[in-house]
Amino acid sequence: MKLLIDRVDPYGVRLGKLNFGKDKWLETPCCLLYTRAGVVPDLSPDVLRDIPLLPKAVSIPLPTIYESPGVDVMNHFASGIHKYIGLEDHLVYLPVQDSSKLHSYSYNAQKNVSLWTNSGRKKLTVEDHVRMIEAFRPDVVQCLCDSIPASDDTASAKRIKKSVDRTLQFLDETLVASEKSKVLNSTALLGVVEGAAVIEERRRSAKETVKRPLAGRTPTHLRENLNADFL
Repeated sequence: MKLLIDRVDPYGVRLGKLNFGKDKWLETPCCLLYTRAGVVPDLSPDVLRDIPLLPKAVSIPLPTIYESPGVDVMNHFASGIHKYIGLEDHLVYLPVQDSSKLHSYSYNAQKNVSLWTNSGRKKLTVEDHVRMIEAFRPDVVQCLCDSIPASDDTASAKRIKKSVDRTLQFLDETLVASEKSKVLNSTALLGVVEGAAVIEERRRSAKETVKRPLAGRTPTHLRENLNADFL
């Protein structure tokens, strides 16, 4: 993934394009189309193509594809998620959780993160996540993370520290796996900055994440009325 900057506006916003190879360009800043299993709610692919000025990028949360189509079907299909959903000219991003739903972090563990699918809770390890990436072949992936919302006032400092430690551990395991996988090696991996509302932990998470060889980083669970220190 490469960023080409065209100009910087008076407010410091960088205007340019992201290149993901294979002639896939995405103007930035921009938004992603929310989908469930690759389908925009209430819109068919044919109707979607007729809507002007939509970004050529879709977000497909892991819980919406974990069971259906699932890894076995995608391995048998063997052509990746782009062709499977009929959006071969779109960029595909796989976030860990579904941003349209609330999820409980209390079920996350040292070796896995909980996904909430239509049939209930599923445990996702780094190995499971790697298999999904290799089967679905997305362009961009959010690495596995133990996320705590910044708006959650019930999480203890110990639990927040643990979420940062776990996320860094998941990240390192994913990077090790990427060295052995051609699919992962050609996929843009995004590290996740955790720390909830504890500024010191967010700083530690950001400093450690930036040390890793990643395509980019993404903050999670921001809240209203943020100050510069929090960001």
